This record gives sequence, C-alpha cells and structure tokens, in this order.
Amino acid sequence: MSDVYTDEQYLHFSSSRDEVISYLFRKYHNKIYHYALKVTKSEVLAEDILQDVFVKLFEYQDLHTIKNMENFMMSVTRNHTLNILKRRQFELKQRQTKYEYWYEPQSETEEAIYLNDSQKNLQRVIQQLPDRQRDVFNLCHIKGLKYKEAAKLLSLSPLTIKKHMQLALQFMRSYAAKNDLFILICAVITYYLRSI
Repeated sequence: MSDVYTDEQYLHFSSSRDEVISYLFRKYHNKIYHYALKVTKSEVLAEDILQDVFVKLFEYQDLHTIKNMENFMMSVTRNHTLNILKRRQFELKQRQTKYEYWYEPQSETEEAIYLNDSQKNLQRVIQQLPDRQRDVFNLCHIKGLKYKEAAKLLSLSPLTIKKHMQLALQFMRSYAAKNDLFILICAVITYYLRSI
C-alpha cells in the first residue's frame, strides 16, 4: 500500500496514527539519521535526534494538514539538530568559563579546606544515588574493587555491576551539572582514583 500512494495520500487513507508513524519512520529514518550524523558527526547525537524528531511528529496533532511531509520532516530535523548544536556549544562555553575560574589553593591549609568541601559535596551526591548504585559506586570507586569482586560481594553479575556504575556516574554528572558542582566532583573523583 505505501509504495502506491504519496505521503499525503497515505496520511489521508491510513486507518491509524501508529500505522502512519511507522510508515514515515520506515521511509525517512535513514535520511534523518544521515543528515543528523553529517551535521553533528556523532552517532549518539544522530540517534537522539532521530528519536526526538519522531517523538515530535507523534505529538503533532495535525499530521493530515501537512502538504509536503518530506520537507516538513527535514525542516524539523534541521531545526532540532541546530538547537542541539547550539545547546552543546553553550554548555561547552559554560564549562570553559568554569575552568577559567578554577581556583588553585595557595597553601596546604587552603587545600585541605577545599578538599574537605569537595568531599562533602561528593558525599552529598553519592547519598542521592539509589541504594544499589551507591553500593556499587562505593565498592568500585571508593574501595577500588574490580567489577568481578563487587559482583561476588553483591551476588550480581559483572555486567549488572557495570550497568549500575554507568547509571551512577551518569546520575552524578547530571546532578553535579545541575547543581554547579561539576569541577568539584571531578576533582574529588580524580583524588579518589589517584589514591587507589
């Protein structure tokens, strides 16, 4: 059925919204993905953009009013890709600004105070983790156990430990960024890793 009709005809004659979205995905996902990949040069961002475009399309209530579906979808893709790039550029500038104001302690006392504050911030973030992620983080990063060792202690598989670590670190990065603690967390994690 989809090869015989134009997009607009398919939209008009299709029986369900899910069927329409599925048809449009099959038809345009490669084009959208490759455009996003070409512009962002990141497979992960390209996949995110592809997903976001189809979420926007799914949420769009007036699909039947679109006169040229390909132009519409590529326009949404282009705009969303540019917005993502602008946001990433803004985040990069913010990070660079934070590094410009990086404070180097001038004495051992100052360094001890700074490290103590940083450790308190890290502990605050660790306490925000779900229980299992907190246990895995403490065993692997704080105590320095290998994933296999932590897996034995917690009666989990090493892959589960790895996944919990990924989720914990992702949460910590997100929490630190939202609470402007990024540099502090990085400094303390680096300190812990050096001491292992």
